[in-house]
Amino acid sequence: MRVNPDTCLKKQLMNAYKLIAYLFICGVPLLLAISCRKDAPSLDEPRPVFGDPVTKPKGQPVGDAVSTVIDARGGTLWFHGAVRLEIPPGAVEQLTAFGIQPITNTLDEASPYPAFRLTPEGTHFKKPIQVSFLYEPETGGHPQTRMVAFQNDKGIWCGVSTALDETQRQLTVETTHFSDWVWFDLLSLRKDRESVGAGGTVSLKLLQQQIGEMHI
Repeated sequence: MRVNPDTCLKKQLMNAYKLIAYLFICGVPLLLAISCRKDAPSLDEPRPVFGDPVTKPKGQPVGDAVSTVIDARGGTLWFHGAVRLEIPPGAVEQLTAFGIQPITNTLDEASPYPAFRLTPEGTHFKKPIQVSFLYEPETGGHPQTRMVAFQNDKGIWCGVSTALDETQRQLTVETTHFSDWVWFDLLSLRKDRESVGAGGTVSLKLLQQQIGEMHI
């Protein structure tokens, strides 16, 4: 499967901004249903968070890595059904050690899902390597705004054009370099508490991840 980056990027951005309106429509009735006070204050429209991306620290290992040695014939490497590398023939010319290491997610510290360090870093592959992230069916969020990002040498997480296969619950990108990678929801609706009693309210926030320039 070849990823068409132009088509994927345009579709993702269109879906992202459509969901802004959708989440607002869904979020306001939820707030009204939760609040039991007759004098509840007026509701402000949830607003996506925009701004310049900031430098983030590199993640720290949170589990054992998997690795294998692959030569010019190509091969694959899996990390426990969560991440798959597909190295095509000719991507490397000699025996090369490939690895996948789970690390802390510094793009979204509130996310329960880790980022991954792909190695070897600093190597420019002669052919694009496919990197696929698989997510569980119970994963929250909205797959249509789901993307993959990598952390550059300045510490900024940069979005990458991503192919979504909702049937396989899979996100796929192509790259000729390795670093730290993660999948994330470009838009997410978050609440400030898990439960509330009679007369209470729950605040909803529509968040947009701040990432660097999208690479095509």
